[in-house]
Amino acid sequence: MKNILFLSYYFPPHSKPGVKRGPRLVKYLRQMGYRVTVVTKEVGAKGVISLPSPEPTSSGEFVKRKVRLLYRFLKQIFFPDTKLFWSLFNYHKLKGLIGGLRVDLIIASAPPYSTLLCAYLLSLTTGKPYVIDLRDPWLETPLPYEGNSLRWLHRWGERKSLSHARLIITVNERISQNLRERYPGLVVKTITHGFEPDDFRRLRYERGRRFRICWVGTITERRTPRFILEALSGLVDLEWELWLVGEKWIDVQELISQYGLQEKVRLIGRVPYPKALRYMVESDLLWLMVGRGKGAQFVSSSKLFDYLGSGSPILATIPDCAARDVLQRMTGVRIIEPEDIEGIREAIRELYGLWEEDRLPIPRAEEVAPYRMENVGRTLMQCLSNSFDPPEILKGPKG
Repeated sequence: MKNILFLSYYFPPHSKPGVKRGPRLVKYLRQMGYRVTVVTKEVGAKGVISLPSPEPTSSGEFVKRKVRLLYRFLKQIFFPDTKLFWSLFNYHKLKGLIGGLRVDLIIASAPPYSTLLCAYLLSLTTGKPYVIDLRDPWLETPLPYEGNSLRWLHRWGERKSLSHARLIITVNERISQNLRERYPGLVVKTITHGFEPDDFRRLRYERGRRFRICWVGTITERRTPRFILEALSGLVDLEWELWLVGEKWIDVQELISQYGLQEKVRLIGRVPYPKALRYMVESDLLWLMVGRGKGAQFVSSSKLFDYLGSGSPILATIPDCAARDVLQRMTGVRIIEPEDIEGIREAIRELYGLWEEDRLPIPRAEEVAPYRMENVGRTLMQCLSNSFDPPEILKGPKG
């Protein structure tokens, strides 16, 4: 039996977006017959090894609004991120685990990208190959160090960590193709996010008196409800309500008041994952938003696949991006440009009419089947089949 060390800074009970991917991949690796040891910073995670974290942001206080500017400053001066402290502090412990557990392969999950550098150093000193699971691209997303003197360091870090890996796994084909173009010869495979059908098995939709539109996730300056609120302000004659579930990093209440929708919009804070799924299933229409800006084309969003698993219709106000690549093949999905207020309004009006007639279209079972986690797990097994051999170091990126 092959032994795998799964290195992931974030792991449940942490609730950061995308964290569910790690335990799901581990679950199917174990079902495939691999012996997997998970190492994480998270205290309280079940069945894993938790290593302490000395970095100044580990308390979670830096994600609060009153100190977010300070946190952004710290991200500018630490390379590649503030989580580097965790990797450095526990490097020798990790090296000891690799020997003690007779590890055959390291899998490093990112972000944070310091985890990739840690896997690179561990591979150099132990001779064990490693695989990277990349949820977001390193250099192709909005970064606080854009344009400053650390940019070259991040290019160096990406090149070193990726070129030495036996295999790179990404969450969508756009990220994969970008890496293949910049690093000819790099072995890159796409394994999308997925959903667990069992998570939805006991949840049931019940029609309500109002047409329920729901967003689940964090609202930010880029992922703003401004345009859908403006569209809905022209539909006050209809019986609808909008649920905004999750954290809000902007003043949403002010926007709601601006459009006079206080009686129509319900603000719900962050909720546990099972409850978030319940909101999805109980909704008549799920709203997905991807904002424009640097790196938007690479966004596929782990939430999107839970949306598909819920079986609810989807209104996607998104630009040309990886999420659109998935949704444009689906039944029961309307795709509108993010700022097309009239298009959003007409789509909601049409869907409302279908709801009144009990004819709302939903994604078909065969369309969402590739994203069931058992099928994602099979793809993972195929990708890992040749990953236990020592890697060849590749040349740097083109250009």
